[in-house]
Amino acid sequence: MPWHDEQAAYRAVVAVASKSDAKVDVAAVRIRHCGLVRADGHDYRIFDQAGTATPYEITHHDPDRDTLISLRCDDPSMRFVVYFGRSSSDVDPMRATRSGKVGEGPPRPGPGAGGWIPRTGLVLTTLRRPVEADNPRTPEALQAMIDAATPDGAAYRSAVSDSYNPFGDSDYFISIYRGWLRIAKDGRYGFCTASNEASFSFLDGKELVHWPGRHTEQRGKHGQKSRDHELRAGLHYVEYYHEEVLLYQVAFLGWRPPGADHFQGIDSTVFPQPHRAQVTQYEKRDAGRIPMIRAELLDSAWPLKRSRGQYTRFRFTTDGGDGAPWTQVAWSFGDGQTAVGAEAEHVYLRVGAYEVKMTATAAVGGAIERRWPLIVYPVEHLDGPYRDADAKSYREAIEAFDPGALDTQDLAELIRFHDETGDAERAAALAQALLDRADAGAAELAEAHWIAASGTERRGEHLRAALKLEPDAARRMEIAARLIALTGTEGGDLAAAEAVFDEVVVSMRGATSTDRLRVAMRGAIIAIGEARLGSLQREKALEAFHLAESLAEPPVPLAVRHARIGSYHETVAARFKDGRIDDAAAVIERWRTQFPADQLRGEVHFWRGRIQLARGAARDAARSLGLAAELAEGSELEAHARFLLAQAYGDAGDEARSRQALEALIATGLAGEYRERAMKLLAGQREGAP
Repeated sequence: MPWHDEQAAYRAVVAVASKSDAKVDVAAVRIRHCGLVRADGHDYRIFDQAGTATPYEITHHDPDRDTLISLRCDDPSMRFVVYFGRSSSDVDPMRATRSGKVGEGPPRPGPGAGGWIPRTGLVLTTLRRPVEADNPRTPEALQAMIDAATPDGAAYRSAVSDSYNPFGDSDYFISIYRGWLRIAKDGRYGFCTASNEASFSFLDGKELVHWPGRHTEQRGKHGQKSRDHELRAGLHYVEYYHEEVLLYQVAFLGWRPPGADHFQGIDSTVFPQPHRAQVTQYEKRDAGRIPMIRAELLDSAWPLKRSRGQYTRFRFTTDGGDGAPWTQVAWSFGDGQTAVGAEAEHVYLRVGAYEVKMTATAAVGGAIERRWPLIVYPVEHLDGPYRDADAKSYREAIEAFDPGALDTQDLAELIRFHDETGDAERAAALAQALLDRADAGAAELAEAHWIAASGTERRGEHLRAALKLEPDAARRMEIAARLIALTGTEGGDLAAAEAVFDEVVVSMRGATSTDRLRVAMRGAIIAIGEARLGSLQREKALEAFHLAESLAEPPVPLAVRHARIGSYHETVAARFKDGRIDDAAAVIERWRTQFPADQLRGEVHFWRGRIQLARGAARDAARSLGLAAELAEGSELEAHARFLLAQAYGDAGDEARSRQALEALIATGLAGEYRERAMKLLAGQREGAP
């Protein structure tokens, strides 16, 4: 096809991919120009395959990414060529234009377009509204807000209705619908708006129905905010503007056509749709085919252990048709990570702004570089284009990351990801690397020490460092609880555990309490109670446990307490018998933390030991079962605990202690199955001795 516009550096070859159900003379196409156009879009020119200049309207223009164009298309089988990349240019006389003023009505035809404008299609555009701006009470105030806004994105739609932003953050944004609706017959039509925050609407440049200022949608959801209009049959140009601040949002334009007794949604057939066209290839003058970037949000996942943060997966492809001549495509995702291939998926660890770079190498002509400004925004609604993913499904992609190329904040998120998805060893190793970063803040260093403590023998050192650095009171309490458990319960140094408790927990009494701080303090009190119990200081342990239970919200009545403890016993036993070890462990954790005073009976530690033994943690099991045996002295539970204690020592390779545990069981004089089995085992050991 000849190059029709010698002043243009680039062009896109366009063909209709999907015909409209309506009889229309408009095709809509998205041009991904990657910033190769003028900021004002004046350099666009369009020709059909015969070389005839084609009229059009730019319905959305982002100077860094893409442009939506509605062009005249009398024959859907015809191809078109969209030219761009002029160094200087006036507005094309074939281009229909708008001033951008709120409520101005339909676009004006270009002087060379013979009066043609695209009377088909409804386009939704969303913008970032200024955070500090008040909810507009007039169209003029809305105009000022739009003038200060920046684009999120745009697409063709079949109704004026949304409950989220499909192109960006659903907080602090503006929705703008502009396009055409077809009135079937003359008559009186009612139109209503339901919006969360201000909305303004116009028909053919005149007020349709406004609902200004700050409000929810509740007082308009049944058509209370409405106006009637006498309309003639035919096409009418509709504009609907809505602005949103925070939380739940709604934008909706409904109607009551002649003969209807209530308001309803406007059927999609009322909004005639254009033919949908697509670019088959991009070209550069005198250089042949070139690639552009296509970015697609696939899904996102929220962290498993935190209420903040987001992991987001995108797919990047070279937009330019099949059979492209480039032999290699390399990607740089703007966060230090890279990939190779015509198509690449990448998971972003944080929301924020990134610049994606694609470098395509051709057999002839060298390398071509393209850039795409990408906004990874918070996803708050799992609807429409937004899909939820399991964070663990991102593991394979994230394991390929180069941690050294990440900035410190991304590295901190990478550590959290591995910690939350079960790879504690990898998380601890990366946490150690973050500790060497000079630009890490106190909170990041504290968290790195916390996570590093799970993968090294220097656990106490890391936890003490975290305790010193952590600025958040509730988080300090959580660190203290873990350090108390490490030194007192696992290490047997009750004095050191008491010192931590006095330093952190006792000093916080009287401080301003929050739900989060109260929960964390309760955990630390349970930890010191367990450390005391491990040293068999039953009365002091019970004192701590009673204090912890008194902090529970809401308080648990005594009868309910007894019933729940009984159900915990039955549930743990049943799940353990069925081999559902993780489920049994979860029940034990609830039992231990909800009713810590019940630990003095020994049953919690008995089941904890059995679960640890089943998981292969023999030394941890020995500690739990040994304590259970002491607490359940004189009962059948003591006999069972001592028998399993011998097994735990044996699994740990400590045959001497295993034998001592069996001898201690026999010495208790507790009659029953486990004493008999212990005697047989010892007898067998004597017979086998040299």
